[in-house]
Amino acid sequence: EYRIFVQNNDTADNRTFITVRDLQLDVSVDDLNVSNEDTIEGTVSAVSGGRNVDIDLLDSDGDSINTTPVDLSGQGDYDFEFEALTADNGSQIDTGTYSVEVTDTTSGVAVESSDIDVSEAADEDVDFSSGTFTQERGDIIPITVEMTETSEATISFGSSDDGVKANATVEDDDGD
Repeated sequence: EYRIFVQNNDTADNRTFITVRDLQLDVSVDDLNVSNEDTIEGTVSAVSGGRNVDIDLLDSDGDSINTTPVDLSGQGDYDFEFEALTADNGSQIDTGTYSVEVTDTTSGVAVESSDIDVSEAADEDVDFSSGTFTQERGDIIPITVEMTETSEATISFGSSDDGVKANATVEDDDGD
């Protein structure tokens, strides 16, 4: 609580009290290890909704390379995302260490996230877990498809000469 008075006259008629409350501005990042083809996602929160904030993606030198001005919802939060592939100027983001800084534009209060490590994306690769799958005719054949840096693939097996040919789209359902 602060006591404010006018013209150096600290009397009851010239005095008021102001209570300054903590904005409790906070930023959290969903994944602190991403590739340069991923999206950096997170949440900004404060105890006061409807506030204007700037969300900056900072490089390891503390320079802003991507800025998003937003209004916090009435609940005092905002879910953000930065495409790790490009900066504001359209250039590709290098691998390295980054962070997210959020600044309340009214008060100037700023908070910064933990470090985010951006690495080079691996090449996409899809392969069967085995070269041969054997099962009795009419049975269901469980087939494991191994995927790297992708969550969807189209697989083909058999041939017209074999009398069976099938194409199927498979999706990674556990996110690994």
